[in-house]
Amino acid sequence: MKGALGLMLAVALTGCRSSGPPPETPSGERGKSPAPPPVATTDTTARQTSTSPRPAPKQPVPGATRRDTVPIPTSGRRRPISVAELVASAAYNSAVVDVQGHCRAFEPGLASGPPPSRSAWILQGEGTAIYVVGNFPPGCTATTSSSGLTTVRARVVEDTVRVLGGGGALKPRRYLVKDR
Repeated sequence: MKGALGLMLAVALTGCRSSGPPPETPSGERGKSPAPPPVATTDTTARQTSTSPRPAPKQPVPGATRRDTVPIPTSGRRRPISVAELVASAAYNSAVVDVQGHCRAFEPGLASGPPPSRSAWILQGEGTAIYVVGNFPPGCTATTSSSGLTTVRARVVEDTVRVLGGGGALKPRRYLVKDR
């Protein structure tokens, strides 16, 4: 039993010994531990401070910095599109747009298809009309049309509706949902 215990102890001790050279330190020396980091004292910190003020960081210069850079408009507003442009293009689907036209009192058949809700009103321009879901603009009600142009910011929504007398055929319907 003593022999087996001694053999196990010898195997364990040889496994703990390093078989290669001592590890290399960051400075490249073998077998030495690295130097401890320096400790800040009042002597060392007093020598490092300088009496000259630090230069102020450079501030970016407003405007274009290169000839091929176009400055961003400061107003942040987009050009309003016409009702005819909106109705003619599917590119605006799901986009928030500014649309310009005349608010109209409800007239059946003025806009395409059935209204998307009972509170929908009609925005008309250039001979084309579209439904708008949301509050009426100033000067317009369900029974009174507006006298001048109005600009509406709204999301363009498209869905499908069944065509009456069309044998169950579906037709796309595009309308606006006001943001505010």
